Amino acid sequence: MARPSQPPRSPKNSPYVIPGGLIAEEIKFKAPEDAVDKRHRIWKDKISFLVKDVAVYAVGFLLIAAVACYSFWVLLHPSMPKEDRQFAMTILASAASAVFGIVFGKSMK
Repeated sequence: MARPSQPPRSPKNSPYVIPGGLIAEEIKFKAPEDAVDKRHRIWKDKISFLVKDVAVYAVGFLLIAAVACYSFWVLLHPSMPKEDRQFAMTILASAASAVFGIVFGKSMK
């Protein structure tokens, strides 16, 4: 029993026809990478990693640390009102949960 198939491709549809009935769908040429190109590619990958991954987490941790330091200062300063101290305690709890969320959320992926 013959299996239904697609109609044969004519040489007009394909830019490359190889003798023997083979049709080349895609041809890629890739030049070998020399030492200068390899160094440049590695440098770009390193800069990309530093900007996309390290810098984002560093800025986030710096902001959380700054807010936590200010909250500790408000919490431990004797002349601050009670409402401000309660608000500082809430902010410290939020900062701690943010740090734990970032650290453990990243390790779970």
